[in-house]
Amino acid sequence: MRRAIARGRILPQSLSTDPRYGRLSLKAQVLYPLMWINCDDQGRLSGDPDEIKYAACPSVSEITADEIPALLQEMETRSLIKVYTTSKTKATQMLDWWEVQRLQWAYPSGYPPAEGWTDHLRYHPTPKEIITENWPPSGQQASELLPSKLPSALPNALPSKLPTPEELGGEIRSTLMALPEPIDHLVEHEIIKDTLAKLAQARGLVPKSEVTTDTGRIDLLWEEPTGKVVAAFEIDVYEPRRRSLTKLKALHCPYAFIILRTNPEPLRWEQGVLLIGLAEELPTALQSDRESSKEIIEEEKEEEGRANSGL
Repeated sequence: MRRAIARGRILPQSLSTDPRYGRLSLKAQVLYPLMWINCDDQGRLSGDPDEIKYAACPSVSEITADEIPALLQEMETRSLIKVYTTSKTKATQMLDWWEVQRLQWAYPSGYPPAEGWTDHLRYHPTPKEIITENWPPSGQQASELLPSKLPSALPNALPSKLPTPEELGGEIRSTLMALPEPIDHLVEHEIIKDTLAKLAQARGLVPKSEVTTDTGRIDLLWEEPTGKVVAAFEIDVYEPRRRSLTKLKALHCPYAFIILRTNPEPLRWEQGVLLIGLAEELPTALQSDRESSKEIIEEEKEEEGRANSGL
């Protein structure tokens, strides 16, 4: 296909109120824009009825090749097109072409111009050569038609749009610290999860709750619309359980957090996972529960040790 053939055409919005177009017959109104979008860079296409039928409206059975000459005559009478004869065939010129199109490159047409018509050319005859002629078209600024200037050098690094884990962790902690403290820990677990889900949606991410992975079930994931995991959350009671750390580390996602609902330490790293503590101080009533939790954790460690040693 020649480069002059249609590659992207703009239909003028003014066409809907143009009296010339409005006075055409219905079939001519259908055919005109279909011809327009099939023009080459100079606003031309064949003037042969059979070729127009084949190129512009092959699937419009209501318009036949025999009807096209009369439809072209309608358009020419309204000063929308000019049909003329070349040395080899007939050609059609769209008369409003350069009043509408904003092309960066305009290749020569396969049809010679009509008498008195001026072509506007800017094209590559070879990869390293540019030819311009009558450019830019009258009434158009060169800045509208030429591509933006490329930077002289590429930046050393792309600007980061993502916050650091500490920044995001601090934002999450501030949001969760503002929540009322329910008496029931299970209720608190769900409230925290719902709040984290809303934070994901505010960032244009998709929250997914209770997701089963190869290493176990994750309390909450933040995903991009494409399905890529951005952040993972485990909501633990008092201390980071070893299995929570294992599950999060296995995901290898940009952000991995464990929410510690009664831990007074704001942010702490452990094995590549950022721990977020929500309590300013541990309530006395929960001290015994925390000790019980530590015992459970120690039992988990012992079980893991026995499993590794084969006992």
